[in-house]
Amino acid sequence: MDAVNIIDPNISVITNIGMDHEDILGNDLESIAYEKAGIMRQSGVTVVGFSDAQISIINRSLELENKLFTYKSDYWFEQKSNHWLFNNNDSNLFRLDYPSLKGNIQLNNCATAIQTLTLLREITLNEKTINEAIKKLKF
Repeated sequence: MDAVNIIDPNISVITNIGMDHEDILGNDLESIAYEKAGIMRQSGVTVVGFSDAQISIINRSLELENKLFTYKSDYWFEQKSNHWLFNNNDSNLFRLDYPSLKGNIQLNNCATAIQTLTLLREITLNEKTINEAIKKLKF
């Protein structure tokens, strides 16, 4: 059984890679990353959120001639006192409200989603639309 594939994607997204997946995907971060890299497609596009285990992802991306976008290298966020900033290498800069969900991982997930949406050229993003979506986030 393939534990990570549900649909055939236009863009593959790997949020975080953590030990919370060890019961299904592997006993260490590299094994989990290797399994998660299974969603990548030949000559596809992949967005990767925060990870301490990116070697497997990068190797798989090179094998498949994937266009890879990774947190910190291609997109990032910066926390301010009452807002946060999303930025990427395509000069997309958004000043955003904090989500009601707490923790840095939530900002990373938001940033990963925003980066993914910037790659879908048929969608035009703006701060107002992103902030409205962030306000609706629930766990």
